[in-house]
Amino acid sequence: MTVHDLQPLLRPENFSPIKRKFLAHALPRTARNADLLVAPSQAVADKLASRLGVSAERLAVVSVGTEKISDGPNRPTFPPTVLYPAATYPHKNHVVLVEAFARIARRHPDARLVMTGAPGRADDEVQAAVSAVGLGDRIELTGRIPSSELDELLTGASVVAFPSTYEGFGIPVLEALAAGVPVIVGAGTPAADLAGD
Repeated sequence: MTVHDLQPLLRPENFSPIKRKFLAHALPRTARNADLLVAPSQAVADKLASRLGVSAERLAVVSVGTEKISDGPNRPTFPPTVLYPAATYPHKNHVVLVEAFARIARRHPDARLVMTGAPGRADDEVQAAVSAVGLGDRIELTGRIPSSELDELLTGASVVAFPSTYEGFGIPVLEALAAGVPVIVGAGTPAADLAGD
């Protein structure tokens, strides 16, 4: 069984009461009954061991990969674009990114912020933050988009921002690095470990 993260146990406030109750029961039960638990990062494996008592013999870390790796840096398109590919869940920290973008927007009048991904539990808060900074024409919330459109945005991005406060791995960080796009990552997550310096 693959366990991507233990967020339902460690940050239950990010889930609806029904999902929180189900996962609080299902995750420990899965950990007890599975022959092998696969984690996408050592950080998740460590949490499975410490929080759920899974022995080292029943744990394996299998990192996520990517289909292709660029042979050099990407070639950003115009206008300069900060890309954040993530649904608007509370732990994804979109509001911090909107506020940070507002601070640099005056110095970079052509820059834009594009946030892709499905609306999540923090969507109203994110929409309010976008309205509050008064840069609505330069900040776009696309919702879900086809992978071909996301690939095009990624290869043309000036930077991928990933300010998430909780991750089991951070696939968008890996995809950005593989595409040769510079990445800014929130500290203290496996995604930050993946990005290195």
